[in-house]
Amino acid sequence: MSSIEYQLSLLTALEDQLVREFRAYQSLILLAREERTALASGDIHNLSALVEKKDSLIDELMALEELRVATVKSWGSATDFGTQDPTIADVVNAVDTPASSRFNRLREGILALVDELHDLNRGNQALVVAALDRVDAVRTFFVTMGSDPLTYEVSPAALLSNAQSSCGLEQWA
Repeated sequence: MSSIEYQLSLLTALEDQLVREFRAYQSLILLAREERTALASGDIHNLSALVEKKDSLIDELMALEELRVATVKSWGSATDFGTQDPTIADVVNAVDTPASSRFNRLREGILALVDELHDLNRGNQALVVAALDRVDAVRTFFVTMGSDPLTYEVSPAALLSNAQSSCGLEQWA
C-alpha cells in the first residue's frame, strides 16, 4: 500500500469513527432526556436501567475517543505532520478535500452535541438534588414526628433516681 493510499485509508477510518461518535452522542442525549422524564415522574426502575445504558454508552465513547486519537496520531505520522499530537482541526486544515469539510461538520456537530448533553446533565443533576432534598425533608419530618419539643418528658431513669434520692432524704429528716 502506498503512502497516499494509507493516508486515505486513515482518513476514511477517521470519518467512520467520527460518525460513530456523533451517533453515540445523539443516543446519549436521548437517554439523558428519558432520564429527565424518569426523574420528574419518580420512576426509579426506569431510571436505573437508563443509568446502566448511559454507562455503557460512555464506555463506548471512551473507546471511540481512544481509537480516534490513535488514528489521528497515525495520520500525523504518515503525513509527517509537524506536531506529535495532531487534532481533528489540524486534519481539517491540512487536508484539502471534500472529506475535510465533512470532518469539520462532524467535529462541530459533536461539539454541539456535547454542549447540549452538558446542559441536559446539569438540569438532571438539579432534579436529583431537589429529589434528595425532598427525601431528606420527609425523613427529618418522620424522625421528629414522635417527639414534641414543647413538652417536658422525664425519662424513667430520672424518675427512679429521684425516688431513690428522696427516700434517702427522709432517713435524715
